[in-house]
Amino acid sequence: MANPMDGGGLAARIRDLRRDRSWSQEHLAGAAGVSLRTVRRVENGDPCALETVQALAAR
Repeated sequence: MANPMDGGGLAARIRDLRRDRSWSQEHLAGAAGVSLRTVRRVENGDPCALETVQALAAR
């Protein structure tokens, strides 16, 4: 069964929304309370926790 918290679709959506707001990865990380490394991993399509996606989506 595929994990909905990884893969290109989610990564591209988060990256596109961040860019639409003209936010850097650093800005998103600070606003969401996660590390820059986490934002980079999510945008690269690496698996992540549901809580991480929720934190990013809330911004």
